[in-house]
Amino acid sequence: MAEGRADLGTNNTEDLPRFQAELPDKYEQVKVIRESPLIPNDPLVYRKDLPAATRQRVRKFFIAYGKTGAEKATLKSINGLSGFIASSSQPLRPIVELDLFDALTKAMAGGPSNPGNFSSVTDQLTKRAARLDTLLNASRFDTN
Repeated sequence: MAEGRADLGTNNTEDLPRFQAELPDKYEQVKVIRESPLIPNDPLVYRKDLPAATRQRVRKFFIAYGKTGAEKATLKSINGLSGFIASSSQPLRPIVELDLFDALTKAMAGGPSNPGNFSSVTDQLTKRAARLDTLLNASRFDTN
């Protein structure tokens, strides 16, 4: 895009500041026309059936990690990380929405050839979306 070889392109939000810092003259030629919701940067997730004591130990380790000079250096070397924060499943919502959108797009691609199946798939996706929405909304209150 910045070299005039394409009219439109996509990129992720994390790379834009890097691009701006490394190639400021090229960055000046880029016009951002839309930004999608941020997708979590490599969230750490665990199973709900993980024993509470183990879950707490893992959580405590990650939240506490990155306080010493050596730990900060280690994190910095991993894509410029600076530490971890406590969270819930709520930040995963964009991932869920992308997954559902992908499934719906695939269903729509095969829709005209099999209308009955298309209706069944969209009904299943609607139920799945409602169930996931309920779970994600409930996760806002999950403190484990």
